Amino acid sequence: MKELELDLFRTMLERFPSVRIDRVRPHVTARQFFGIDINPLGVEMAKVTLSMAKKFAADSFNQFTHQHRFLDDAESPLPFDNFDNNIVVADALFTDWPEADAINGNPPYQSKNKMQEEFGPAYLQKLRAAYPGISGYADYCVYWFRKAHDRLGDGGRAGLVGTNTIRQNYSREGGLDYIVQNGGTIVESVGTMPWSGQAAVHVSLVNWIKGAVPPSLYTLAIQKGNDKNGPWDEYQLPIIPASLRPTVDVTGAETLQTNLSPKVCYQGQTNGHAGFLLNPDERAALLRAEPAAEEVTFPFLIAEDMIGRIDSLPSRYVIDFQPRDIF
Repeated sequence: MKELELDLFRTMLERFPSVRIDRVRPHVTARQFFGIDINPLGVEMAKVTLSMAKKFAADSFNQFTHQHRFLDDAESPLPFDNFDNNIVVADALFTDWPEADAINGNPPYQSKNKMQEEFGPAYLQKLRAAYPGISGYADYCVYWFRKAHDRLGDGGRAGLVGTNTIRQNYSREGGLDYIVQNGGTIVESVGTMPWSGQAAVHVSLVNWIKGAVPPSLYTLAIQKGNDKNGPWDEYQLPIIPASLRPTVDVTGAETLQTNLSPKVCYQGQTNGHAGFLLNPDERAALLRAEPAAEEVTFPFLIAEDMIGRIDSLPSRYVIDFQPRDIF
């Protein structure tokens, strides 16, 4: 941000030579930045980074202005600022965010199927209670998109990174659908690309503005395949839909009435964890120890079982307590 401000000053002095350089003063300060993280070491590192950035920015401005005194005492790199109230240790989903004109971040990646294993049932119950508008089938990073949009004021901007599942199904409905249906305009996006780090995941990058924006063409980029250096497709669109695709906007899609009663289309069961699956011997041992378990263990059939075996018997069983209350 300080480099951008310096570029602005350069342009101003080049275009308007009459501007007195001694009247030019910087307005971006390190105290305008805020952050929240659950990692105490990460919080302390961020504080140190901001302090060092202030030093480098001061050097750049002093070099730019040559012999002119551009920085006043408040912009001196020393003493280092106290950022204890700016960058704090907390769970960002359950704490108040400071008012901000711009929000950016890289929320944690966690799929819906592994959230309970990672965070525990109590945390998930707290999360669902705090965000009832987001489906339990949505990925974890969706909650940050929702909260970021709610915290923005009119004209505020946000830019977040999420797994590319944010543009699909329940995750899209809880996040990007909510944003565009509540005053948000996606102004630039990477629909999907391989993550540049070590994690084997594809991500989406979304920049949006809350409030009215003038008509324009917005850039949507999509990287092909799994190669981090692979080719790109780029589109200029009057509207970037929540699906982050150039030709598909499913934001207004409605449920087909013919599939409500009776259901004629069903993807089948997704067990979510291997611990719910039993082979026939394991099921037999369970029934000997607990005969009542027969009521909650069912054949888990796939095509290989049904048409790949002469007897069509299941090779696995699944533990399923529905519709029983887990309590």
